[in-house]
Amino acid sequence: MKRKKFVYVVVAVAAAGVTGVAQTKQVVAPPGLQIAGIPFSPGVKAGDLYHIAGTMGTDSGGRIVAGGIEAQTKKALENIGTILKAGSMSYKDVVSTNVYLRDMRDFDAMNKVYREVFKTNPPVRATTEADLMLRGGLIEISAIAARPDLERRYINPQGWSTNPLPYSRGIAVGDHIFLAGLVSQNPQTGDALNGDIKVQTKQILENAKILAEAAGFKMSDMVWSRVWLTDPRDFQDMNDIYRTYFGEIPPTRATTRAALASPAYSVEIMLWGVKGPKQR
Repeated sequence: MKRKKFVYVVVAVAAAGVTGVAQTKQVVAPPGLQIAGIPFSPGVKAGDLYHIAGTMGTDSGGRIVAGGIEAQTKKALENIGTILKAGSMSYKDVVSTNVYLRDMRDFDAMNKVYREVFKTNPPVRATTEADLMLRGGLIEISAIAARPDLERRYINPQGWSTNPLPYSRGIAVGDHIFLAGLVSQNPQTGDALNGDIKVQTKQILENAKILAEAAGFKMSDMVWSRVWLTDPRDFQDMNDIYRTYFGEIPPTRATTRAALASPAYSVEIMLWGVKGPKQR
């Protein structure tokens, strides 16, 4: 019997002044990609964006595939491809990913497989080390895709070096901007900029500001942020710099401890913005 994908449509009503505005959310759950007993949706389309859950290298029975990091990365990306296709999108529509590795020493091997899928104009990305929930799992990848009819621009300001890793530093699509997980680098050379947490945070946010402005956005347009610190004791010093960049209404944020791709870095920051004024 042919297995069918399941699509659920939910209509949410939001208030806009005194007028109700209906927004449709489409929940996409291809067979074999919703692990029994775990309450999550594999994919949800809402507005311009398609949100894809953290996806691991599992087979149709929810078991982690054998073969190590390369096999698991390949399978995780294949599973994401299945979710994208079920939502009438493809890899080229992906604008942002988060990669979680059980062991950061798998970074190079993961990239070898990852770049075969995202060969040109890859999405922005952040890669951090994390404890994963499925036994034997080495990698988990979440993603955001944007409607294929929306114009997108891949942002690499004049004079900046080309990124040798398979991700874009910034992508503007419609009214949204996505910035990669940025670390403390000289953007002209790509070299690590050494310094304490305040120096590194300032360099990251200066680079973010240049990327945003190159795409016609402002730092005050940012609505979502993730900050990863290698040492939680740096939290307050990071905040001292961070608070100076976003005006009176900073973006939402989560800050956690994580191992980063290089020991040269103490902090990584990822941002997502939407053009337009904010209101309290």
